[in-house]
Amino acid sequence: MANHMNEKKHGSKQKILNLIFIIIFIIGAVGLSFALKNYFPKAKTEILGVWDYDGNTKYKFEKNNVGYLKVPMTEYKFNYFLEDDNIRIDLENEDTKADVYKYENKGDVLTLKKENTILTFNKEKE
Repeated sequence: MANHMNEKKHGSKQKILNLIFIIIFIIGAVGLSFALKNYFPKAKTEILGVWDYDGNTKYKFEKNNVGYLKVPMTEYKFNYFLEDDNIRIDLENEDTKADVYKYENKGDVLTLKKENTILTFNKEKE
């Protein structure tokens, strides 16, 4: 009978340990989720979409760092790279060097700054 009581206590201890392990696992998963969210900031994906400069000139930023500069009757493919508050735009098949701008994204307004040049774009609704 004493053996049976020890087995019961051992079973209860095991259940408590399992419950503690599950709680620690859930807390760790939630913590990891927040850490990853801060590591991959929202602004990096908010640039995706079509941005209108003047009704004729549009930049389209897609996933995988690919984009398109659209002007009347012509479209140029480019690669873009975001780092901190800089964006580098490198036109494919063009003999120009990559342009690097400071960028600021405020929801539906994207501002690119380079030396004395400030370009302001409005995001097109999807």
